[in-house]
Amino acid sequence: MDVGNTGEHEADEVVHRRHGTASRPVRELKGFERVSLAAGETRTVQFTLGPAELRYWNAAARDWVNDASTFDVWAGGDSTAELSATFEVTGP
Repeated sequence: MDVGNTGEHEADEVVHRRHGTASRPVRELKGFERVSLAAGETRTVQFTLGPAELRYWNAAARDWVNDASTFDVWAGGDSTAELSATFEVTGP
């Protein structure tokens, strides 16, 4: 993505969206599972993110929208989690 300043003065810009037809939060809670782990224990946790979890209200379209897009997923104890993965939605 190219970001440019067409004005006459220096300016800052914040860029955070990947794709979509409307502005969205940088991170949204869409699924979770709480697990208790003993010291040194590791466990695999899985859950499904389906169309209902990936859609959002688009005020311009006045409808729920599922964009074909790249989604980032973070896992961790709070909103600053750094463990991440990416997946692609290619169609409705």
